[in-house]
Amino acid sequence: MTTVTSICNKALIKLGITKKILNVETDDSPEANACSMVYDDILKEVLRVHNWNFAIFRQSLNKDNTTPVFGFNNRFILPTLPTFLRLLEIENNPVFRLENGYILSNENSINIRFIGKETNPNKYDSIFINLFACRIALEIGHSLTSDNGLIARIKQEYIELLSLASEKDNLEDNDIAETASSYNNSRITGLNIGITGNFINS
Repeated sequence: MTTVTSICNKALIKLGITKKILNVETDDSPEANACSMVYDDILKEVLRVHNWNFAIFRQSLNKDNTTPVFGFNNRFILPTLPTFLRLLEIENNPVFRLENGYILSNENSINIRFIGKETNPNKYDSIFINLFACRIALEIGHSLTSDNGLIARIKQEYIELLSLASEKDNLEDNDIAETASSYNNSRITGLNIGITGNFINS
């Protein structure tokens, strides 16, 4: 069974740290504290950088009571269960804008596909778990080790795993793979310690 703690321990192993965290929520070790501080932010980041099948959701959006000041007739509330991370598709491709937690459109109803914040580790696939552990290791690595060569190797592993995820999707869903590839290719070139995703805003 995959847990938050097991993912954190996998990150520590990548850093050459063999001491295991027993429970990341209650352990007060430097390693546990480092992992728990970054876990949620890194989870959202890694979910954004690829169209993970387990994190794709479809929802009909609720219309907000407030009419936009100009430009559009309606605005629709973005999902909170699960937390909206990145828009993939709006049914029938209407003209729209994504602004401040809403989708603005002249449509009377909006159905979307999106990347959501999936928090159940048992739904994660093996590539995602490994990638997520790499990204945590990159984030906490300099505070726990001075081995810059090791950090560089983990960074390279992260990039290779992201490429492997795209190849896997090519076998499963070409439409998803193409969308994911264009999204994360634009960010790999900007990788410093990790890749930071952003909401689509238009």
